[in-house]
Amino acid sequence: MAGNSYIYVEEVQRRANVRKEARRKGQNFETAPLDPEIEKVAVQLNDDAGPLKNIPSLANPNAMLMEQTRLQNCEIAQPQTANLAHQIFGGFLMRRAFDLAYATTYLFAGCRPRFMEVDQVAFTMPVSVGDLTNFQSQIVYANVHDTITDFHLYQGQANVPIISVEVQAWVVQPAISSAKLSNKFVYTFAVDGGTEIRKILPGNMEQARKMATHLANRGITG
Repeated sequence: MAGNSYIYVEEVQRRANVRKEARRKGQNFETAPLDPEIEKVAVQLNDDAGPLKNIPSLANPNAMLMEQTRLQNCEIAQPQTANLAHQIFGGFLMRRAFDLAYATTYLFAGCRPRFMEVDQVAFTMPVSVGDLTNFQSQIVYANVHDTITDFHLYQGQANVPIISVEVQAWVVQPAISSAKLSNKFVYTFAVDGGTEIRKILPGNMEQARKMATHLANRGITG
């Protein structure tokens, strides 16, 4: 048992190091050039989505566009979840984002998922009491893995789907037609081995870069 625990810790650390290095190279693709390898993967992903975007009746019926997985939830920030500076606790925002990510995965897979890990947390600007906050989710990665070595609940199972969901929290001000990104989270879930899921493809190059960056962060080359 001790040996298995050691292997588990080593694998988790290896994946963390891979994601850290990949994020250093390519996480800010909105404002800086991507690593050439990530850009190459993004171009291929965008090409793969071509039939689905242009001739959907002839495209792979087991594939769908990333944007088709979107969900959203709006709410007013309440004072009972704020600190002394009247700003909403980050943990509360993470929980709200997690709930939406869980629902997104549940609707996509058709069965209750199990949480694996948080892949990304980015706090851009605070949310204040009274702010209208719009949480938006979409699946950025979905694939079936032959085996899972770093999640004990699925050890021994084959063909385990792994699904990653990005959730963005926007502070919206309708009176002045303003919407600003406040937070971004990526949560990863797994569902029971043998569950059939669709392949997720990007709808444009921006989504393709997002997906390729996530693949690199998870140490997946393709």
